[in-house]
Amino acid sequence: MIEHLNKLRSSLKILQKHFSGITTRQVNKDSDNQLVRQFVTGYFRDYRPIFEKQGINDSSLIPIDEEIQNLLRFAQGRSLSKLYNSTIKNISKILDSLEFEGLTTAHKLNKTSKYNIGSQDKLIIETLYSLRPSAGASYEQGVLDLSGKDRKSWRGTAAEFREALREVLHQLAPDEAVKSQPGFKLDKDQKEPRMRQRTVFILKSRNKSKRVIGPTTKAVDVVEEKVGSFVRSVYDQSSASTHGQTSRDDVVSIKNFVDTILCELLEISN
Repeated sequence: MIEHLNKLRSSLKILQKHFSGITTRQVNKDSDNQLVRQFVTGYFRDYRPIFEKQGINDSSLIPIDEEIQNLLRFAQGRSLSKLYNSTIKNISKILDSLEFEGLTTAHKLNKTSKYNIGSQDKLIIETLYSLRPSAGASYEQGVLDLSGKDRKSWRGTAAEFREALREVLHQLAPDEAVKSQPGFKLDKDQKEPRMRQRTVFILKSRNKSKRVIGPTTKAVDVVEEKVGSFVRSVYDQSSASTHGQTSRDDVVSIKNFVDTILCELLEISN
């Protein structure tokens, strides 16, 4: 988590340097406001989910949420330069507080956590964090869940692995890129490309053969079906306690398929 705090702090410093160099009383350029929007989007999309999943209390995140939302409000109109600068300074101070809490939380997790991440899982996690941090957080949370022995529900764990895969596919195969393919058609009643369509797009763009594309897209279909049927079956169970081990085995199966797909998409040797 500290690594991501430092990355966020680096982005904030770039913003601070930019706005401290503005000499006009008000910020008038669209390009200035666009920088703010990019920073705000990056925080809520890539960083906040990680801070929350790695132990920072929601109440501790409220102050930085509010200050970053203030930046967005300023960018939506003509605002004083001093408002941007003072708000950026406030965010910097809050990050210092979050760093202290993050170190404390990490210390507690290191003392209480008993799980060991396998070499492949570790490589997948590291690659996901470098590509899309929120995907890395989802996958890592799934691995953490499976390491526990007293979990009552596995619905969230299955969803974490599917979410990690979904985010990778959206990152590597954006809507417009997939839709622009010659002859592409959305499936009936769908407003965006399906996961299997994104997978085909990625592998074809890398000139992969049908021997690779076929099994990989089939694995994506299996993940979709397994997660959906697993969640439905959990809701149908009258007693979760009698279904515990079966549920865990189902999630392990889902993870194995997700691993196979991610190793191909991220070009990780397995």
